[in-house]
Amino acid sequence: MSVFRRGAFTLAEVLITLGIIGVVAALTTPAIIQNSQNAKIGPQMAKIKTTLETAIQAICTDQEKYYLKDIINPEDITDLSLAGKIDAIAQNYMKARPSNATLPPVVDMTGAAYGNVVGSIYEMADKSAIVIPECKFGKEVVEEGGVEKEIDTTACEIFALMPGFENRNRLMLGRDVFPFMVTKEGYVKTPSEVDGTDATTVCTNATLEAGTDSGYYCIDRIANNGWKANW
Repeated sequence: MSVFRRGAFTLAEVLITLGIIGVVAALTTPAIIQNSQNAKIGPQMAKIKTTLETAIQAICTDQEKYYLKDIINPEDITDLSLAGKIDAIAQNYMKARPSNATLPPVVDMTGAAYGNVVGSIYEMADKSAIVIPECKFGKEVVEEGGVEKEIDTTACEIFALMPGFENRNRLMLGRDVFPFMVTKEGYVKTPSEVDGTDATTVCTNATLEAGTDSGYYCIDRIANNGWKANW
């Protein structure tokens, strides 16, 4: 009985095999990268939320005050953008330092410009950062359409940025940027906890309708999912 022994693979066979491997890699690599990125988002946001809560609790204890608004300014209107006030909280209680980074344009998950993330940037040791926009707690008279009306701001936004934000051409709301709400009492909440929006219906990536703030409530979806991002 003779035994057939195959020689080396032909060049054509090698090229076909490499081509198949290349196609499979091209199809699977983006998903692997995205899953890896998503795996980091939840723990990072949970850490930032805890850092904010710990900082607020610490400064309240040190100042012997009950409410955040009373710590920053004893007046009815508390301007979070006052020079030195944010720096004191961010640097002394969050171990964050002012960043000179330029914030890239922010878009929502539909690709539409969001553009409302402006403020002081503070970078933390792990290269994540927070953006603190101008915000006032308390009652304030504002003019809209030529009519003056009184508004009562009960919570202000603080935006959390994933590490590497300064190296991107643009940031995506719901992937790179996530909003937290800090109440005048000093609680750190997600947006839907403040305004009651059903976050399960407004954070579904590309299926969202254009023109919505898609991505804004993704932090709620992450929190409700045990601080895991799965899209």
